Formats: sequence, structure tokens, C-alpha cells
Amino acid sequence: FDNTSTTISAPTGGVYELFGGTINNGTVAAGALTFTSSGGTLSGVTYTGDLTLPASSSLTFSNNVINSSFTGTNLTLGIYSTLNWNQNGTLSSKTITSGSAGNYAFINVGTGRSLTLDNATTLTGDIYLYNGNTGGTIINQGVISQNSGTGYLYAPIFTNTGTITANAGTSLYVGYYGTDATTNAAGGTLTATGTSTYIYLTNIVNLGTLYAQLNGVLNFTGASNTPANLGTVSLASGGRALLSGTFDNTSTTINAPSGGVYELYGGTINNGTIAAGALAFTSSGGTLSNVSYTGDLTLPASSSVTFTNGTLFTGANAILGNYSTLTWNQDGALAGKSLTFGSAGNYAYLNVGTGRTLTLDSATTLNGDVYVYNGNSGGTILNQGVINHNSGTGYLYAPIFTNSGSITANTGSSLYVGYYGTDVTTNAAGGTITATGTGANAYLQNIHNLGTITAQLNGALYFQGSANTTAQLGNVTLASGGRALLYGTLDNTSATLNAPTGGLYELYAGTINNGTIASGALTFTGSGGTLSNVIYNGDFNLPAGAAVTFSNGTSFTGANGTLGNYSTYYWYQNGTLAGKTITSGSAGNYSNLAIGTNNTLTLDSATTLNGTLYLSGNSGATLINQGTINQTSGTGYLYVPTFTNAGILNSQSGFLYVSGALTNTTGGTVTGPGGFSGNIAFAGGTLAPGLTLGNLTFANGTFAVTGPTALNIDLGGAVSDQVIFQNPTGAVNLGASLLTLNLNLVSAPTLNTTFDLLHISSGGSGFSGTLVGLPLTGDPIVASYAATPYTFYINYLPNDITLVYGVPEPSTWALLGAGLSLLAFRRRRGRHG
Repeated sequence: FDNTSTTISAPTGGVYELFGGTINNGTVAAGALTFTSSGGTLSGVTYTGDLTLPASSSLTFSNNVINSSFTGTNLTLGIYSTLNWNQNGTLSSKTITSGSAGNYAFINVGTGRSLTLDNATTLTGDIYLYNGNTGGTIINQGVISQNSGTGYLYAPIFTNTGTITANAGTSLYVGYYGTDATTNAAGGTLTATGTSTYIYLTNIVNLGTLYAQLNGVLNFTGASNTPANLGTVSLASGGRALLSGTFDNTSTTINAPSGGVYELYGGTINNGTIAAGALAFTSSGGTLSNVSYTGDLTLPASSSVTFTNGTLFTGANAILGNYSTLTWNQDGALAGKSLTFGSAGNYAYLNVGTGRTLTLDSATTLNGDVYVYNGNSGGTILNQGVINHNSGTGYLYAPIFTNSGSITANTGSSLYVGYYGTDVTTNAAGGTITATGTGANAYLQNIHNLGTITAQLNGALYFQGSANTTAQLGNVTLASGGRALLYGTLDNTSATLNAPTGGLYELYAGTINNGTIASGALTFTGSGGTLSNVIYNGDFNLPAGAAVTFSNGTSFTGANGTLGNYSTYYWYQNGTLAGKTITSGSAGNYSNLAIGTNNTLTLDSATTLNGTLYLSGNSGATLINQGTINQTSGTGYLYVPTFTNAGILNSQSGFLYVSGALTNTTGGTVTGPGGFSGNIAFAGGTLAPGLTLGNLTFANGTFAVTGPTALNIDLGGAVSDQVIFQNPTGAVNLGASLLTLNLNLVSAPTLNTTFDLLHISSGGSGFSGTLVGLPLTGDPIVASYAATPYTFYINYLPNDITLVYGVPEPSTWALLGAGLSLLAFRRRRGRHG
């Protein structure tokens, strides 16, 4: 529309709407024109009155000989509306309201154009004043107040000589692109005021004053900052100044802002000096590269910083707050420093970078909850100083970690020295590692000890890892209750493990492979462990509750083995205990001798096993007894899948519970006044109940004589040994003339006495089979005492097999014969059936 030298007035009953059109020159009357989301252009036009852009609408001001302008005082930009300033000019004495309640509006300065807000102009709201193109300029001489949401002020050239304020709860970006030239000129102020208020300043050149107050925050961003460009920064009432960009500090010094300190907030400072008290550190980290940090170094809790390219601090002290991290990404030394790590069990980190070396010199001390490490490849940590770990759990490790100084884990703390299996951890000549005090634990991973390692005052050393050798244990000293625990794998090939000075090693879930263990050098714990192909010199003593596994031909040379209460001796190999006397538990408290899967243990004829027994085995396990097994107290267990007795199996007290197949073979004797519960077969050998006129009980299982077996009975006066069966499974099977009765008279029998030799007290279905040479009731057997022969007569009853000494009445024999005939008839029926 060519509006030259004329005025557009409103249509009757409404207004015109600019809908992508262009009006050139002239005047637009007040109230004659409004604006739409389709935009449009006023070129060289004077718009009468205040200017209002509805929400999401847009308008372009451009010049056509003269600039477009509006004559009113107020410019109201609705939410998400856009005023495109495509001309060079000034908004003078205007009051501009931008968006509302966190919904911004745009003022977009066109390519190569310039907009000046004069000193009588105010811009408030949620502001987005920018030029994102080349060559544009924005100059603020007035007052800009960001009151809600996130706002932006940027252009290729942005200069402020007025006042810019971000108010409580808002964020404002001043400068945006790395190539922007953003200047706070002399007399200009930028202020972040109020809680949760942030001004982000990209590569700003500050010739005026920057303020942060009432918990407001200035955040210096960008890659082209210098300390000189920071200018005057003033902090008050909790205001903060964060360095999150890159700062070239070459040949200069960063001094503290007025009223506070700078905070490194993910940024980088290159070169130069930082004055004492000028810089603090945050959880967002940051880097000091080739910087001299004046004074002591303090890292607040959970903060971090990286030292690189020769950075150092000049003070004597460094305090690393709880869970803070000092990353050492350089090669160098901490010399004459005192470092304090965390507090009360809350560690702090000193992290050495990939391929880097950190040396703690002889005048340096580390105290607290210490965590010094390199978890990457190629890193090296050398300690020549003093490290005191005082609380919590600490770590000292690197691909190469060497100690030639002093390392101590103190009361109630745990310290890992070495961590990964590939770490090369050395306690060099002159170096000491000490665990001292109750609850002090030092975990040593594959350590190579050329110095001295000590545990004292109830402290403990844990040798762990899979690549230990006996030679590398070196000089270990124990005192005042100190302990040395073998927690890893120790290669003892062609070597002898000798006791540490002042004590002995304890197998603590570790494994010792090959070689010899000297007498008194090793004891065992409740955490178990394995001896594989090892000769253990001397007697074998397993403390109460302890466990150990013998495998691959391990043996002990002494004659005696003592298995403490509830200890477990795992036999995971095929072999023999020869000439040993083994005591299992005490006073009714068993120990466990456990045989591994498909393994066989033989107790030779010179071996004795006494005590409260628990003999167990995994699938396919076999126990062969050629010696003597005495169950002497409490309740015992024979839980081996295959148990063959060719020696003496003596239940002296209580019951032995059988699970699996217990077979007595030729040469074997089952005896005692106690009992057995479970399935038992006699393929040979001897059954000798009692202990001179006593009872032996078999309960809750099958009893079968399957081969020639002797039944040895002591008899005297009116009493005899007796075999009692309780709740047998089915019939008690004596075999077909396989069980031979041998009578041993300990005194002359009493005339007309019936001796109950075999008795079923409950359950079962009677006896099957007869004794050798005594097929019928009434058959005699003769035994002598003091050269006098005595004749006894067998009597087969449903639940008893007795001997009668004397001559029964004929009627009694008839009754016995009838019972025997019935028994024989039932047995014949059973066979044919």
C-alpha cells in the first residue's frame, strides 16, 4: 500500500489487520491498524499512538527515506510476538513490555542493522532482544529488566551503557555466540539479584560493573575470556560469580571479586597466577592448566578440580572435603604438603590421570579417609611420604603403585593397597605398610613386599589377588593380636611358606598351590580356603568353626589331626589318610569330614577317627574305612553316598545316622553299645554288639546280610549282648545261612535262662533267614567257659531269636517246632510266590 503523504484511518466499525502486507510511507491513524501472525511491514511509516503486537503476531519496521516509528510511549509485545527492527535507529523514551509470566516476545534486529535503546527507554518482561545474523548492533543506554522466564540479549555487537537486571527466579543470556562482541561499557551495570537468578555472560568485556546479590549468580561462559575483561565484579548477600568458560590468564593474576570469590564451575583457567582467596571450587569441576594457585588448597565437599600442565598450589596444606576430587592430570610431585582427605568415614579422591605420574615426596603427608588412585592404563603413583588412613574405607592403587614411605591403616579403618589384578603394587625396600588397632584392615592385592608389612594391636593384613607368590610376601611382622590372612591365591611352587614374625598366617578363603607349609606357619578360619598339592608339615589342627579343603594330593605329615567343634574338613581328592589319629569335635559337638564329588577317602588300618562324627559326601563320594572309627559322644552322621567298612566302626554313644549305602565287608567290624539309623548291609566281616554285655541298635532302615558274616555275642550269667531292631524297613534279613553265631562266655551261664540275642522292638515284618548251622528251633550250639562246655538251643520267634540254656519240656519243643514249621511254610510261600 502506497501511503505517501496520507493517513490510513480505521474502517467503520473496526480496524485493518496487517496480514503479510506492506505499507509504504505516510501515517497510520491511532486505532486504525492491528497485526496478525501472518506478519507484514511498515516502511517509512509513522504509526500514531502506542504500539501493541497481539500474541504470536509479528511486524517489521523498515525505513523508506525515513524510519518507521510509533508516536506513543508504550510498546506492548504479546507472548511469542515479534518486532523485526530492519532499520538503523533508536527507540527513544519508550516503555516496552515483552511477553508475560515466562512467555517471551522477540525484538529481532535485522542483518547489518543497528538498534539503540536510549537512556529514557525501559524494557521489561520476558525479553528476547537479539540479532542472530552478521553485522548487527544493539546498544542499550536505558533500563532492561528480565522479570520472568529465560531471556536473551545478544548480537554480533552488543554494548550496554545502561542498566541490565535479571530479577528473582529468572535467567538471562547476555551474549550467546562465541564470535559475539559483548561489552559492558563504562558506566554500564549488569545485575543478577534474587534467589535462582542467573546471568550468563559469554566472552564479555566488562568496563563497567557486574553485580550478583541476594543469592543471584553471574556465570562467565565462552572460550575467549581474559581476567582483564572480567573487570569490576561485585558480590553481596550470597551472590556468586561462576567461571564456566575458558580464561587466558597468561602473565597475569586473577584476583578475587569485591565481596566474595570466583568459583570454578566447569571452566578452564590457562596459565598465570590465582591470588590467595580468589577462587573456590564446585561440584561442576573445572581445570587449572599451568597455573600457580597461591596459598592453601581447599576443595569443598563434593567439589572437583583438575590440575594439568604443571599446576601447583603454593601453600603447605590441602583440604579435600567429603567426596571431593582432585584430578592430577600431569606428571609431577606434591612436595612438602599436608593433605587432609574427607572426614569421619567420608573419603575424598586424588585421581591420577591416564599415563600420568604422581609422586608424594618424603615431606608430604596424607591423612583422613584416603582415596588415591589411577584406574586407567599407564598411571604411576609413588609414595615416599606418610599416608595415614584414619577412618572409613580407603584405596591406594594404580597400574604401578610403589611405596617407599609409610602407609598406615588405623583403628576402625580399611585400606586397599592395590586393587585390580593387573596392578603392579610394590612395597619397596624401606617401605612400611601397617594395620594397627582393632578393626584396622589392610587389603594387599598381589603385593610385592621388599620392605616390612606389619599388623599390630589387633590389626589385620589381607593378602588377596590371584598372582601372589611366597617370595613376594616378604617380611611380615605380627604383634599384639595382629593377623595375616591369606585371602587370594598363593603360588608356593618349590617353596616353603614359613610363619611371619610373631605369629602365623591364616587361610581366609584363599588358595595355596604346591610346595610346603612349615610347621606352625598356617592356621585356618571360618572363611575356609584350599590347599592344593601341598605338604602341610606337622599335626593338622582345624579350629572350631573353621574350614579347609584338601585337593590334588594335599597331605599333612604329623600323626594327629584335631577337628574343632563344627569345623569342616573338605576332602576334594582321591587318597588315603595313613597312620593318623583324628579327633572330631568334643562333648557332643560334631565336626564335618566332607568328601567331594566322585572323590574317595580311604582311612588305612593304622588310622583312627574318634569323636562326634559327621562324615558327608557329595554325589559319587566314597569312604573306605580300614582303620578304626569311634563315635564317642552325641549324635553322629554317616552321610556318604558309598561307605565301605573294612575296619572297625564303633558306635560307643548315641546314634550314627546313615544316609546312603553303608556296607560292612570282609575284615570289617560293626560294634558298640550305641546305634545306627539307616540302611546297613553286611557283605562280610563281623557284627559285635555291646561293649561286654551290651546292646547295639539298628533303626529306621533295612538290615541285610548278603555275605558270610560273624555275629559275635558275649554271654555270661543271665545276660548277653543283644542286637535290637527299631522300625526296620520290611523283614530283618539274616541271609541264607550267612550269619555265623560266635559265643564268647564271659562267665558261666545261669541254668534255664533265655538269652534274647536279636530283638525287633517295634515295626518291621519279622526275621528272614537263619543262622549258619542252626536252621531249626531247638538246634544246639556249644560254648565253653573255664574249659567247661555249655549247650544252648536256638529259638526262632517272629520278633526274637533267642538262646535257651537248659532242657525245655517236650511240650515246649512241640510249640517251638510248630512255630518253626509255620515260619518255614511262610518262607516257602514267599519264595514260590
